[in-house]
Amino acid sequence: MSISVILVALAFSDNILILMLPFNKGFVRKILGVDIRALSSAGCKLFFFMFRSSKMTSSWFVVFLCLEKFVAVWFPLKTKFICTKRNAYIGLVLVYIFLFSFNGAWTFASRLANGACIPHYPEPAYLAEIFVVLGILFYCIIPICLLMIFTPLTCYKLFQRVKLQRTLGSGSQKISEEVRKTTIMLLSVSIAYMVLVAPITVAHIVFYLQGLNIFEATQPGMVIYREIAQILEQLNYSINFFLYVICSKSFRDRVILVLTCKKQPIVTYQSQFKTRESTIWDTNEASRISSTNSLDGGAVNNFDLARVYDDC
Repeated sequence: MSISVILVALAFSDNILILMLPFNKGFVRKILGVDIRALSSAGCKLFFFMFRSSKMTSSWFVVFLCLEKFVAVWFPLKTKFICTKRNAYIGLVLVYIFLFSFNGAWTFASRLANGACIPHYPEPAYLAEIFVVLGILFYCIIPICLLMIFTPLTCYKLFQRVKLQRTLGSGSQKISEEVRKTTIMLLSVSIAYMVLVAPITVAHIVFYLQGLNIFEATQPGMVIYREIAQILEQLNYSINFFLYVICSKSFRDRVILVLTCKKQPIVTYQSQFKTRESTIWDTNEASRISSTNSLDGGAVNNFDLARVYDDC
């Protein structure tokens, strides 16, 4: 499945952004005694190039995850052909090329002025305004619109499937639980993104229309709003990854293995259909089952000696 590839890219973008956010804080610059962003003109441009790119790519990777769930629910027979790692890599590369090109062109607006790194230099005014508007569209407005379309459709189809299963009497508690977790996860990510990212987007618009620098404003009301909006934004980038993996048992098992420094008890085996990874029972248990089956005159099948865990 392509979800693992997208999750890695999402975690990468979120972590880069979280690491860069403190350097926009005035108190951090006072503690360090220097504004790292303003060490050079190239450094100023590079900082905000990475800053904007991390924000925008993170938004689009959330959309990719939502689209993958949409395809899996509405077109289950085509999922293995559409939601492949190859297509995921192609999508990621296209996003990186487009957004890196856009933000690379936008670096003209990041300049040093009186020893300070200005992210949105107002000249030339017409060109600067165009890039700000496009940046807001790519960062927030378009992703939110897509999430508002595909998330309800996905949830609707999931509920419809559960209702059909109950009507036919073929539903199971396990399936209903998985549907519930997936639905909650999708709704949580979409709502979290819209609620937590919208305030900072509004702040950028308001500050720009007033001709102010959002990071350098000193008016008490604006400072309070900016700080609250940035905290909410940081929360969004902190929880994106975990909202998607929290429902994965395989992820939790892997975390436990890492934290306890245990070796992963996974080996590979081959069947006539395909090769998969499985967790093998311990030798004593396997021997006991083998002996029991021998006494009963039966044979032990390879699949009886393995527990297969499907990653979502």
